[in-house]
Parts: sequence; structure tokens; C-alpha cells
Amino acid sequence: MRRKEARGHRTAARFLRCHKGAAGVEFALALPLVLALFFTVIEGGRLAYTQAALYFAAQEATRYAIVREGQVSDDEIRDFAASKLFGLRPSLAVVTVQSPIDPTVNTSEYTVAINYSFTPLFPYLPRGTLTLSAQSSGFIAFPPVLPGGGS
Repeated sequence: MRRKEARGHRTAARFLRCHKGAAGVEFALALPLVLALFFTVIEGGRLAYTQAALYFAAQEATRYAIVREGQVSDDEIRDFAASKLFGLRPSLAVVTVQSPIDPTVNTSEYTVAINYSFTPLFPYLPRGTLTLSAQSSGFIAFPPVLPGGGS
């Protein structure tokens, strides 16, 4: 009886000293963490690029409206903003343009806002889509109209 216990003890000790397969086990434990980090960095980069592209498109559309001194329609501004969404799908963007004219001070403020539905490539985030937004404003000061039509 003592011999069987001793033999079992030797087998267990030999098993604990054996390091075959240790690298495979460590790899299997580390791989999910490394992949999660890798894909998180990719999604973070896509998210940052999308936000920067939205700000760029909003700023360019505001400049487009200001340079043309109010001689452009809201639809043209929307189309211009959509054309500046490089690398993004314009069908996922909602562009709103506000251009109220204040007759008391003879100015016009253009505000271009863009909302974009961002869908991650890897669907491990809690929600399916994120709504990103960007806004830009600019003023046009029209020349004053002097009485009598003179300048």
C-alpha cells in the first residue's frame, strides 16, 4: 500500500516539474487580452478620425456660406458639407443649417451642425451605434446702407 502512495506522489511531482505546454497555456490566456486591446485601438482611431472629419466638414461648409456672403441656399450648403465628409458615408450624416439674419445690426450668422451615426466595425460595444456631432458658426457683416443711397 505504501508503494502505491509513493508511486502516486512521484507521478504528481514529475507532473509539476514538467513545463511542456506552458507557453501554449500562457498564449491562450494572453491572446484575448491582446486582441481586445488591438481592436479597441482600431475603433478608437476610427472614432477620432470620424469626429475630426465632421468638424472639418462643418467648418468648411460655414466658410463656404460666409465667402459667398449669403448668396447661397441652405441646400447648397448641405450638399457642400456632405461632399467634405472624406472617408465617411454621407447617407449617415444629417446636416442642419441655420442662417437667421438680424436686420437691426445687419449681420447674418451661419451655423452648420452635422450629426453622424457611427457604427463600430467590431460589435462588442454595449450599443450598436454612436451619434457623433460637430458644429461650426460664422458671421457675415453686410456693409451698412447709408441714407440717400450714397456710400
